[in-house]
Amino acid sequence: MKKVRLAFLWHMHQPPYRDATSGEVLLPWVRLHATRSYRDMAWILERHPGVRCTVNFTPVLLEQLEEAALGAGRDRFLDLSLREPADLAPSERAILLRSFFMVSWDRHVRPVPRYAELLSKRGRDLRGLDVERLAATFTPAELRDLAVHFNLAWMGFSALEDDAGLRALVAKGRDFDAADAAYVVEAQRRLLAEIVPRWRALAERGQVELSTTPY
Repeated sequence: MKKVRLAFLWHMHQPPYRDATSGEVLLPWVRLHATRSYRDMAWILERHPGVRCTVNFTPVLLEQLEEAALGAGRDRFLDLSLREPADLAPSERAILLRSFFMVSWDRHVRPVPRYAELLSKRGRDLRGLDVERLAATFTPAELRDLAVHFNLAWMGFSALEDDAGLRALVAKGRDFDAADAAYVVEAQRRLLAEIVPRWRALAERGQVELSTTPY
């Protein structure tokens, strides 16, 4: 078989999600991609030292990773994940129903009985529906389970492999409490703090060439 010279170039980027006026982080994609893709890719390379690649992190992504790891500023989706569901306003309950199924349904919702049950209750198409009225039919326990499952669904295979507590929550599957929600969020912060040091360690041993460009 003819040999192929293959170059791996991974470009890591996210736009800024912090509202310029309020400082609130409006969307969770830096935090959630860090607990999956950014960590999983480094984890794989650590186990295959013969692989070489070039990885680019945009400065705005690095800034947001650092801020998220420190818990700097308000993160709307994180706050909703930790709040007592019974205390949520109708508009906040509606955000949960609209946004906490934003993950692959085929891979992460339908295979999980409780998550699939909640999606079935919500419905697959919200167009033309009064979402606040629909959200009022969800119990606090259902809203808590939805929030925890959403955050668990964004945990990568490496996080689940390394963290027995996360695996236990996946196995538990339902009837989560405030301590369970807090555990997932704290795990996210631990994982976020690892991202840049792991990639720097790979670069220091010559396996990765790191670069930063603004786009």
